Amino acid sequence: MKHKLYLVFTLFTIVCSAQQPNWGWGLPITVTGSSSITCTVTDPVNGTETHTQSGISSYIYSDGVVAYVTPGGTVGGIIYDVNTHRFEYTTFSSNSGNTISNDDGVIAWVSSAGTVGGATYDPTKRRWEYTTFSSNSGNTVINRHGVVAWVSSAGTVGGAVYDPYNGNWEYTTFSSNAGNTIINTHGVIGYVSTAGTVGGAVYDPATNDWEYTTFSSNSGNEIDNNNGVIAYLSAAGTVGGAAYDFNSHNWDYTTLSSNSNNTNLSVEDGTVTWSNNNGSQKAGYSSSGSWNTGNNTNLQCRFFIEQPSNSNNLAYFWCLSIGANNYSYDSDAGHTISRRWGWKQYSNGGDYYPSLTISNSNSNSQCNNSVSFTTDIKELLRDRISVYPSPTSNTLHLDGHGLNITTIEIFDATGKVVTSNNSFSYTTAINVSSLNNGVYFLYATTNDGSKAVTRFVKQ
Repeated sequence: MKHKLYLVFTLFTIVCSAQQPNWGWGLPITVTGSSSITCTVTDPVNGTETHTQSGISSYIYSDGVVAYVTPGGTVGGIIYDVNTHRFEYTTFSSNSGNTISNDDGVIAWVSSAGTVGGATYDPTKRRWEYTTFSSNSGNTVINRHGVVAWVSSAGTVGGAVYDPYNGNWEYTTFSSNAGNTIINTHGVIGYVSTAGTVGGAVYDPATNDWEYTTFSSNSGNEIDNNNGVIAYLSAAGTVGGAAYDFNSHNWDYTTLSSNSNNTNLSVEDGTVTWSNNNGSQKAGYSSSGSWNTGNNTNLQCRFFIEQPSNSNNLAYFWCLSIGANNYSYDSDAGHTISRRWGWKQYSNGGDYYPSLTISNSNSNSQCNNSVSFTTDIKELLRDRISVYPSPTSNTLHLDGHGLNITTIEIFDATGKVVTSNNSFSYTTAINVSSLNNGVYFLYATTNDGSKAVTRFVKQ
């Protein structure tokens, strides 16, 4: 009988393959309306699902996530979770004057008083994760590529990112120099003070920490920050470049030129460019970890995969990169994501070998990783049939969501069949009052041939 129970578990993969799990953050949502919005998705199991949210001042829809704010300043988020088969929505903040941004699955907000917060949906927890980062007066926010950066009117600079491995928002402050301004792009935050102090920060998934430092304190420094590279130019003409070396987990920065005629600083495809009386100049960061004048930056990436302990075949893909402005993950399961990072849910257990291709206008490069899953039997049936309540003492209810439930078998923990029956209805109820207290596994089939299994507790 134990062999039969194992077969039941493996049959779950048929159900999971019938609906394609979310890739990114959520199913595509159609949003209509203004002061009252209606969100519509097509669920692969349940068909069309809708959610209406009233009292809207403005909203932003991006990558399966809806962010909204009310006239009173209440900020909320809406996403459709294909595993729970419902819209998951909540409010994060009710501070006066909140404004919102929404990019790469992250919602950020800042109130008129300067309170900054962020939110993202964690599908392993099946809930929104949100918190407040700063309450400094005059905070302004830049939310891009999964990273939230802010700077206060006094010059305090900070950054925040959601780390799915520990299930927390990781945020800190990097500098409190007067007059700091910030640039936030491609996972890197660059900042410069009115006195010319330049610094940079990046969140490293390998160290699970923000890595930041100061590069220069030359008077009049201006900066550019693009494609993982920060460049700076002082009033005296000193040009410098900085890149985060994700192999040594340190910022690598140096002076590139000290010509008083240097001007027109820019970063293009990760290569620092400027001009002087000798014409156009450039310097690039090499794959060997050194800065070389006259050369372009070599594309480089490090591909990280994080699997929370309760992942249920969900993995979070993210990268550190130098020189890249395009990202394409091949999941090794028939799907591609063109985003700097995001969630992937695998239908079946096993070993996968996803790859990340990064590119810019000059070239492309690739880095690889691997991920392994053992199919988890807990709560699997919720992907196809609703079973409730658990724990239960008398009656277990099943809902096939429009499909006839044709057969039902209940196994005890040893693999012995303790109850079986045939049912030909969308919903059914099973009397389990005669069962001993403990953990049981329910195996069901539907009229379209799908098979699934879930666990419930009798008490």
